Order: sequence, then C-alpha cells, then structure tokens
Amino acid sequence: DYYSWVSKVVRFVALWRVTSDRRPTGSSSCSNAPGLVGIGNHDHVASLAESLIHEASHHYFYTVLRLGAVDDQSDTRLHLNPFFGRNRPLDRILFAYHAFLNVHRFCLVALEASTSDLSYFEPREKEVREGLRTMEAAIDGNPALTPLGNAIWADLQIQTPVSA
Repeated sequence: DYYSWVSKVVRFVALWRVTSDRRPTGSSSCSNAPGLVGIGNHDHVASLAESLIHEASHHYFYTVLRLGAVDDQSDTRLHLNPFFGRNRPLDRILFAYHAFLNVHRFCLVALEASTSDLSYFEPREKEVREGLRTMEAAIDGNPALTPLGNAIWADLQIQTPVSA
C-alpha cells in the first residue's frame, strides 16, 4: 500500500550490513542527496518497510522546507526526541514527529489488516504512539513555530491526532 508513496521520493537505497538483532536497525537520509536513503540490509520485511516509510517522510519534509523555515528559532530550548534519547531543537522535533507519525500510521494499517507479523507491530505501535505523545508536548502551541510550521502541525493533527 505504501509503495507508490515511498517510490515517489526514494530512488536509491544504499544498504549496510546489519550486526544487530534489534529492529528497526536504523536508516539515514540527507537533504543534500534527494532520493537516496541508507538502510540496514536484513530480512525482516516489516522493519525494512518501516524504515523506508520513515526515510520517505524525511524526503517529503525536505521538499516542504524549500518553502521556508518551520520555526523562528526563538525557542532556544532543546526538547527530548524519545526515539533516540537526545535533546533536539524544535525544528528537528517536528521533523522527527512527521516521520514517526507516518510510521505510526503504517503500524495501524498493518494491525487493521491483521498482518501475520503482529509480534512486531503490536509493541511497535505502542512504542511509537508513546514517543509521539512526548514530542507533541514540545510542538503543540509552541509560539516559535512559523506559519509554515503551524500549517504542517495543524495538518498532522487533523490527519491522525495521537493524543486523542
């Protein structure tokens, strides 16, 4: 179901060898390399699909950033990104929120389809939902968001409010 959406922005996949049993294994992309993602090469299909969706989300966000900044940098605090255990500026929290919200949606679609990999999707959906709630606290109502940042935030909340 996500193939068309992912393939519009992901054109090249650079694989790296996986040495961990943890899934997902991690992935990477950069605004300076449109269409390219790095991803762990393993045989866990659900995790691999999740990573592709996550990185495609980043590439869509990179495109939006060409319109302008999502925050005015007046919020100098660092906010927790619970997925990486690091404190990040507001724009990076919104960036991560967008990607993980798409991962959350993917988990919900998989669960609704009663996929055979429930042992992956049930705990992952809960983990992602909880992480999103943490990031929502930093984003929601933050006066440092620009009109573009507020438009992105409003759209994300209309589509799938996690806190509800």
